[in-house]
Amino acid sequence: MGHVFNSSQDSIPIHDPFIRYVPPIRADDTPQPDNKVNFRKTKFVKITRGKIFGKIKFQYNYKPLKDDEIRLIELEKPSEDNKIRCKIHVKPLKEVRGKYEALSYHWGTKQGEIATNTIYVDDAISKFDDLVLQVIGKSKPKEFEVHDNLYNALTYLRSDKEPVILWIDAICINQRSDPLGKEEKEKQVARMADIYNSAYRVIVWLGPPEPKTDLAFKFIKRIVVLREFDKLLEDGNYSDEWVAFTDLMRYPWFSRRWVVQEIALARKATLICGKSDVSWNDFADAVALFVTTLDRIKTFFSDPAALLDVEALGAIQLVLWISNLIRKSENGDIQEHLVCLETLVCSLLFFTTGTAHDAIYSLLSLARDTSQKYFPDRSPPLERPKFNLKVDYSRHAIEVFMEFTRSCIETSRSLDIICRHWAPNVDGAPFPSWISKIADSSFGEPEDALQGRRNGDSFVGAPYRDSQKIYNASRGTITASDDFYFGPHEPIPLSPTMSSPTKEKASEYSLPIDGPFSGILNVKGFQIATIYNVSGRILRGMIDHTWLCHGGWDRSRRSRVPDKLWRTLVADRGPNGSNPTGWYRRACAQCLTDVAITDINGDFNVSYVQPSDQKPRSDILAQFLQMVRRIVYNRKFFLANPWLTNQLEPLYGLGPGRAEKEDIICILAGCTVPVILRKHMNEKNEIYYEMIGEAFVYGKMDGEAMAGLDHETVRTRFDWFTLR
Repeated sequence: MGHVFNSSQDSIPIHDPFIRYVPPIRADDTPQPDNKVNFRKTKFVKITRGKIFGKIKFQYNYKPLKDDEIRLIELEKPSEDNKIRCKIHVKPLKEVRGKYEALSYHWGTKQGEIATNTIYVDDAISKFDDLVLQVIGKSKPKEFEVHDNLYNALTYLRSDKEPVILWIDAICINQRSDPLGKEEKEKQVARMADIYNSAYRVIVWLGPPEPKTDLAFKFIKRIVVLREFDKLLEDGNYSDEWVAFTDLMRYPWFSRRWVVQEIALARKATLICGKSDVSWNDFADAVALFVTTLDRIKTFFSDPAALLDVEALGAIQLVLWISNLIRKSENGDIQEHLVCLETLVCSLLFFTTGTAHDAIYSLLSLARDTSQKYFPDRSPPLERPKFNLKVDYSRHAIEVFMEFTRSCIETSRSLDIICRHWAPNVDGAPFPSWISKIADSSFGEPEDALQGRRNGDSFVGAPYRDSQKIYNASRGTITASDDFYFGPHEPIPLSPTMSSPTKEKASEYSLPIDGPFSGILNVKGFQIATIYNVSGRILRGMIDHTWLCHGGWDRSRRSRVPDKLWRTLVADRGPNGSNPTGWYRRACAQCLTDVAITDINGDFNVSYVQPSDQKPRSDILAQFLQMVRRIVYNRKFFLANPWLTNQLEPLYGLGPGRAEKEDIICILAGCTVPVILRKHMNEKNEIYYEMIGEAFVYGKMDGEAMAGLDHETVRTRFDWFTLR
């Protein structure tokens, strides 16, 4: 039994649960040394009231934490009345490393929803006065309301043998909306990387027990036994197990953006559902094997389209990303951060955030180019961080988004960020058109991702590890410091090469918001064409035969497929941005002449999925159709008049679903793909532009628009575009 004395007048032993605390045995555990932590000189802070999140009843009050302190709860053993009881302790984090478990779970509610489950929180007895108050009945456990999923977690995580020491964000961080609560939340959020990495283990709570979950957990332990794996793929009797495993990957926990940090920084992690558990390593290996053998696993599903867009599953994205984010030592210490913030924000789109700010804040500790990147117990490398964003929930989310965008442009010297779809929706807030929403990404909002593909993939791709750009429309030009700026300026006259704006007002266009940037981004570039004809949106992957003909296809002659058509269908690239393989043309020709894929009217169904009871078609066709689907979904074909008089052929390509006639196609300095802009004129007859989106323009993706022009000539051709 340990003793804690707060002053010379204290003379009785006080229970200290950390002295010999060893977390309960869970999946993937090995015996741990019985390390003692001496807290004799540690002071506890008494806490009497509190709040967890939103409009909730609070009877427990938080007192401020010191900069080096965190709160931990001591979850007591079940009592006869089965009420959940716990004590809250305040400790310097460095003194409790490895002596607690951190809980990762899905809140399961909307922000502001009232919690209705009561637990009882007692002050940790840290000094003589606390004990006296408890003995005479003046200090009683306080009611603390929690949401359903957390209540279930606490119920199942209790141990009959000893108390369990946990860090839980909803209880251990003051979530109140008053100034003290906001200040503490910002400080503690900035420390969450340290908190999770310092935990003995991260417990992933998936929910109460369910028959399918138990089946999936048992099956995972068989999947990772490689000598049995082929049998599981060949024996049709395991169809229920494969379905259960797939259903497990759809659990809400896998959709949270914060879990990326919580798992990436964990020294070890265990998934728990009811009383069943499985180690994170086993789960991750099972998911990786699932992805590798997906084509064989599909045969266990009665619906052949059930796993058509399986990459949208948060569980798969999480497993694929975790191994690429951070390099660790064998004992879990962080050695190197591998990915930049722009890549993280623009790639981890399948994960939700309770607060729009967290689309960025939740990733600061993981990125290699932020001041908050986490290195335990040592100083980070002596390098200048490119992003100096600070956690500040008092700022408007749109303002945070604009600062992030500005930092991306300044650090990468590229405008590609304005083409990437990364920003969560902010209710009631107007967006600058140069900040693109997640809703326009491949699978839309995270909560809609499981419904299947919504849009084509971004042409600019993600800047993963500074990889080579996919296209080079601006011919290697970079955004110099004088090629862009934020904020209003005097209207700039149109150059003779630019077409006149429409006089119609943008009644549906959101005006710029207030703030340091005023929602205005000024960039340099030049116009290459004006759209004069657009198709309808390519819904459910059905391409109207008219636009195949515009691409040069003559179905009556079944001639060779023109380069303009098949290269546009795949955006002139193969998987991962590589050059397209030669057999794409042959695959395209076969698809256009296959009556099951291209109907009697000549309309091309790129979403064709072969019924499971038919003889399999070529895997080559399936790969080609998948590539086309990733490009054309919900986009529009267009024809555009080039502004250069020496080019007679109209430009042919693909643009966003919002593209319309009279929109202009431009090359912007530092942007690797052409963009479509829409001109507007305000009440003062000042011209500004709305960013409609990125475009694929056949024959203009690799600097052809600047062919034969030297650097100085290119620069003099550039005009200013004011984007709002």
